[in-house]
Amino acid sequence: TTHLHNLLALDPQFCTPRNYHTMNPFGALVTGWLITPILGMFMTMKRPMDAIRISMLTPQEDEFAIAGMGRLSPYWAFTFPRRLASYDRYIASSEWSDTEQTQWKRQLLLFLRKVTFWSRKCPLLKSPYHTGRVKLVRSLFGGAKFVHIYRHPYDVYRSNQHLAREGLITFQLQDPDPADCFQTRFVST
Repeated sequence: TTHLHNLLALDPQFCTPRNYHTMNPFGALVTGWLITPILGMFMTMKRPMDAIRISMLTPQEDEFAIAGMGRLSPYWAFTFPRRLASYDRYIASSEWSDTEQTQWKRQLLLFLRKVTFWSRKCPLLKSPYHTGRVKLVRSLFGGAKFVHIYRHPYDVYRSNQHLAREGLITFQLQDPDPADCFQTRFVST
């Protein structure tokens, strides 16, 4: 899906979040021009889980920005895997309170305003978790279009097990519980 996102991001009608947006969602609009070249010198040039080349300008999932702007993201479980169950509830927006839905909408809109500020182009987003938020996203953007990518379930399973072993470890501030972790919950999630 990363390759498809990167390919779609080349279309000039779209504006997609970049690494520098998602790493600093509050300051990307103002300080992105300054921080991008500085951080670019230190940023790993290949993702640890699949060796895909990355830079500060590489398209990135908006979910990282949402996580950086508040607690309403399952991506916080990458950092605190022993609290996985408490963050799993942010996968499907149908389980959120009205206050949480309002807060999430506000965060997404603020982030998208920053991403599209200079270009005024249609945002192109990639987040597997938006699959559980279609109704919520449509409430903000009635004309939104969704691309559903189908991959063989065995390939998805193997890929995510590898992601958990090789990629998620870079985010963890604690060791996951071997009996209750991303790998053991993947099928039910």
